[in-house]
Amino acid sequence: MPLTATPVRRLVSYGTRTTRHLGGTIHHVVTALLMAFALVLGVGCAGSSADDGTPSCTPDPDLAEGEMRATVDGEEWLASDGVYSLQPVGLLVNVVVDPANSMNMLLSQVAEYTVDEEGDLDVELGAEVGDVLSDENLPLDFKLGRTSSDGGSVTLYVDDVTHQSNETLDDGFARITGVGDVITGCFFFSAGVAQGSGDDVQVEDGSFSVRAM
Repeated sequence: MPLTATPVRRLVSYGTRTTRHLGGTIHHVVTALLMAFALVLGVGCAGSSADDGTPSCTPDPDLAEGEMRATVDGEEWLASDGVYSLQPVGLLVNVVVDPANSMNMLLSQVAEYTVDEEGDLDVELGAEVGDVLSDENLPLDFKLGRTSSDGGSVTLYVDDVTHQSNETLDDGFARITGVGDVITGCFFFSAGVAQGSGDDVQVEDGSFSVRAM
């Protein structure tokens, strides 16, 4: 399937901006110390952060073509026939672990994360993924929220229960690190039950190496 690409990476603002205000000098200091302590020990939760405090992840280099691996509420998921397709709404990644457990990830608009002088995390949504899906623009980062208007979203089926990725600034993230017949990347997010009540699901250490559909 042909992919549309541009020669250089550009993030074009569409006027969508999300900001988290932590508030309070003491809170900033404590948060920074805890983050630094976790990085030193190599301790992770739902995701990881770069040295500048922006979301980050690294794909599993040992994944075979078509595989997806993730930890879902402490249980390891491994899919072997993952595929992707480029749709008008974005890049769709489909993986099936078994008939009751699967994931559909939609990546629509590239995100650019920054941390301001007060330590607040900001994100700007920019170019549509189909316009920048090429080697020259890698890596491509995406914010995962409730819908594609957040830049990306995930529908997760856990034991036949439908979950939707949550609308948070720093707890839903995906990165594309390789493109071509196989697209590689990584992700983490939390997801809530789509209808009714139930506990959130934490998806950690996710990686994919999916084939063109």
